[in-house]
Amino acid sequence: MAILPASYARARPDSLRATPLTHPPLRAHILVAWRTTAPMTPATRALVGHLREAVDTSEPAR
Repeated sequence: MAILPASYARARPDSLRATPLTHPPLRAHILVAWRTTAPMTPATRALVGHLREAVDTSEPAR
């Protein structure tokens, strides 16, 4: 048993059986970390920029 993205299960209908988890609603805290001792690569800079636009950062990390 594993928790996987729905897209993964849809891509393998012959080998996986998916059961949606609905109760209780799932919530997750996701942490993104990068080195501050080296310059960001362009890909890292783009990802961090997109995440900052898409995610509510008003609540400080714990």
